[in-house]
Amino acid sequence: NRYIKNMTRNTKQLGICAKLNQLFQDNNISIHFFKGLSLSKILYHDIALRNNNDIDVLISKSDLGQANRILNSMGFYAHEFDALDNEWRNAYFKVHKDIGYTNQEGVLIELHLELSIPIIAEMSIYQKELQYRDKLFQTTLSSDELFYLCWHGSHSLFHRLKWLIDLKLYCEKLEKKIDDSSYFSGNSRRNVVCSLYLLAKLYKTPLSEKVISFYKKDWLCRMMIKTCLQGMENPAYVNSGSFAIKRHIFEIFAFKSNTYKFSMLLCKLHPTILDYRSVNYLSPRWLFLIYPL
Repeated sequence: NRYIKNMTRNTKQLGICAKLNQLFQDNNISIHFFKGLSLSKILYHDIALRNNNDIDVLISKSDLGQANRILNSMGFYAHEFDALDNEWRNAYFKVHKDIGYTNQEGVLIELHLELSIPIIAEMSIYQKELQYRDKLFQTTLSSDELFYLCWHGSHSLFHRLKWLIDLKLYCEKLEKKIDDSSYFSGNSRRNVVCSLYLLAKLYKTPLSEKVISFYKKDWLCRMMIKTCLQGMENPAYVNSGSFAIKRHIFEIFAFKSNTYKFSMLLCKLHPTILDYRSVNYLSPRWLFLIYPL
């Protein structure tokens, strides 16, 4: 059954995490695990109760070369990325935050150099918190991580219900409410309200007056929530062109900062890792002309 499958897969991931951590430490590389198994342990207290699709780790960009060699030695490869020359790799990291490594068994490791691209002030706080963590997995909860989970879910229009369940459990365990924190600001409020309103819609959690007031005034937030609910009600809709277009639009306009909107728009004009193979014989300077076409 599903519980046994989760236990088997997550136990295997746990072993990979332990080996990764040891090899990185042996080479004096800092590695930080987040989401996935980390949430399984602290929120669910049973690694088989959460379906973890991959292993998320954060490293410094300066350690990428060594990290790549270690992962290769463990049988994990990023073939699309390996095919790029240095010029294209530099162009890739200007607009992408991670690289996916897989082994022959299909286990995926997402190697993050940043938590978000473009990096935002609110996200850099949690990123620094991760970098100073001295344990394999987290042992405490924080409003910084809760904000990251709100951003991550709303950024992707919560096309996986487990992200909302993570938020529900996190809110229940965290004493400080996210809408009473500094993250409920003019810039990041839309992501927080989207997350809290969906929690109220599905799990009948109470909403503060601040959340209700913003929801009524912000039409884009209401459209984000409507699209999220459509995806939850009809999983096939998540793979539609309409959902993809709305997701791109919401990603650009999620934050109120014009600097963020412009930076995200530039990111959208660059290819994904799979697209690079079809254009990497050209110079990256031509991307803005070629990729939109």
